[in-house]
Amino acid sequence: MPIRENLAANLRRLVQRHASVSAVCRELGINRTQFERYLQGKAVPNKATARLICDYFKIDENELYREPAAAAAKSDGKATLRQALYEN
Repeated sequence: MPIRENLAANLRRLVQRHASVSAVCRELGINRTQFERYLQGKAVPNKATARLICDYFKIDENELYREPAAAAAKSDGKATLRQALYEN
């Protein structure tokens, strides 16, 4: 799967856990139209924007561009650990 498709699928999965795409964009300070281009696989963020996105979602950059199934498995494991440590 091409990088743009991986990015789009992973971002869609990550955004689902938040209130809305608009809320994520506001918190990141990223233009909604540009973020939609990432979600649709039409564009790839530059290095600084990718870092901003990764920091926001608490993932590493490899996870952002990884095959969606592998990225989901890895981040789901992190979420479970995070929940066990901080929410219980």
